[in-house]
Amino acid sequence: MKNANLSHRQKDWTPLARPPWKYSHTSTGMFLTTLSFCTGMVIALIISTAAGLTIGTLLLACILLFERSRLDVLLVHGEDRYCLVQLCGAATILQLPLLTKTFNRLPVASDVHVDMTALSYIDQTCIESMMAWAEQHRHSGGSLIVDWGPLHAGFRTAALESDRVQVDETPIHSIAAYRKAA
Repeated sequence: MKNANLSHRQKDWTPLARPPWKYSHTSTGMFLTTLSFCTGMVIALIISTAAGLTIGTLLLACILLFERSRLDVLLVHGEDRYCLVQLCGAATILQLPLLTKTFNRLPVASDVHVDMTALSYIDQTCIESMMAWAEQHRHSGGSLIVDWGPLHAGFRTAALESDRVQVDETPIHSIAAYRKAA
């Protein structure tokens, strides 16, 4: 009985389509051309999507790097050897040349006030550079007051332990106030 059922199933089963090589060589060529074209399109789509994602990610990283590493420096020369340096943005290693150039432009033996209330981030390299300049400036007869602002909690302890800077807790005017006065 089982054999009768198997043979009955085998007789009812017929393929819906024959393989293309059973029709003719032309059909086989068209089938292989269509198959390779579709495969090529899928591969090209995958590669172009991967390339697009890679290029987009790199472009976004460059934009974020530019935006997050921007530093604006305002240098105001006041009366009686007083200079104000106000830093806005992020002081990273990329901005170290600008920071060094600004500190080197300050007069020797002047009273310098560095306002970092508008600074969102400062790199350890920038801090070390500023501390080295502060030591040199102090030996030349100048003084330095640093207003740490929101960075106060993280770097106040390091500044006090170094005995190189005096931490001032009183806020000063903003860049906008100095631009209006100028």
